[in-house]
Order: sequence, then C-alpha cells, then structure tokens
Amino acid sequence: MAALKLIFILIVGDFVKHVMLYNPMLTYTIRFKKVSMHPNILGNFTIQQYRESQFVNGNFTIPPSSFPDKIHYHITNGTFEIGIATLLYPQATDYQWRVTQKFYADEKYVIVVIYRCDSEGINCEYFQTWTITDICPKLKDKNQIWSRWYSSYNPPMVCPIDKVNYRVVNGTFDIDQLILWYSDMTNYQWKVTQKNYAGNIYIGSYVFQISIFSYRKKLKPLLKL
Repeated sequence: MAALKLIFILIVGDFVKHVMLYNPMLTYTIRFKKVSMHPNILGNFTIQQYRESQFVNGNFTIPPSSFPDKIHYHITNGTFEIGIATLLYPQATDYQWRVTQKFYADEKYVIVVIYRCDSEGINCEYFQTWTITDICPKLKDKNQIWSRWYSSYNPPMVCPIDKVNYRVVNGTFDIDQLILWYSDMTNYQWKVTQKNYAGNIYIGSYVFQISIFSYRKKLKPLLKL
C-alpha cells in the first residue's frame, strides 16, 4: 500500500509540475526556421510574419509517379465470362442480378520523428516517434494540432489524394495542446520530420525546423476611465 501511495504521489507531482509551468497569461506561437519537402514531394515555401505570428506560404507538387495506384483508366469492350457461374448456379438465368464490387486503397499513415535541439538549433537528440494511422478521416478533424496546417491547402488535402499541385496559404499549427503536454517546449528548437506512406509505399516527407515563442497577452481594461 505504501508503494502504491508513493507511485500515486510521483505521478500527480509530475502532472502538477508540468501544468503549473504552463502560463495561461502567455500566448504561444510557432517560429518557423525552415520548411522543406523530400524526396518525391517538390515545393518552395516562404515564411511570413504578421504581428507576433508566423505563417508558411508556398506551392508543392506530388508527381503522379509517387501515387501508389493509377488514377485514370479507360475500359474498352468490357464483359465477363459467365460459363462457370451458370455451371455453379443453373438458375442464374431466371433472375436479374445486382453485383457490387468494393475497392479498398492501401491504408495511408504517417510516421512523425521528433528531434529536440539546443537553443541554437545545432546539437540535436532523438526525442520521440509518433505513428498516426487511418489518416483520411483525421485530415478533416477539427481542433487538432494539424488542423490549421491541412486546412490551409488549396485544393483541400482529402482522400483520395489524387491531386498533383497544391498551394499552402498561411499554414501553421495549433500548439496549445503540445504546451500543456510538454511545457518545456519553449526551451528548445525542434526538428520534426513527417514521413507519408500509402501501404508499403513511401510517398515523401515534410521537414519542419521550429521553435516556440511566447508573449504576454494584452488584457483589455474592465472599466473605462
């Protein structure tokens, strides 16, 4: 029982430490050092600042050869061989039939590899790896870390991912959830690589080099003097 109490105290203490380090009087925003894509995804990006916030703008291309499957097909004189079907079920000629064939694409997923670097962004060490599966419905999720980034795409990044050319307009990320989870984020620079897969096929990667900037919110006076 004493051991369980000790474990509970340690867990609660660690949680309180991280939550208390989060300062609700501060606003947190991303500082983009560099954004690039490799190797099959080709693009050019600029980092622009509006007041205290930075945004990514640019264009990128996913070559059709990177897609795991062909997109367009042409059918000429299509038919079926039904001899075997009538042998198996001679009464097939007595009915009309409606047949549905469902096609399933390879599962799309991403692997996010995170490196934590010193304040100068020079010396880096491995931090964590996240594997995110079932990407297609998650691209439409709201209030996620990645929601503002993918909502900045034109055309929208939705499945099936069959577009070649995309434009990013004022792309950024929601980081408040990350700050709550790991309040020491502001003490480091970060290198984040997102590797994109469709089944066993590697499509390409985004690479972000970022830091987290905080500033005090401007409070409006309650009473006008």
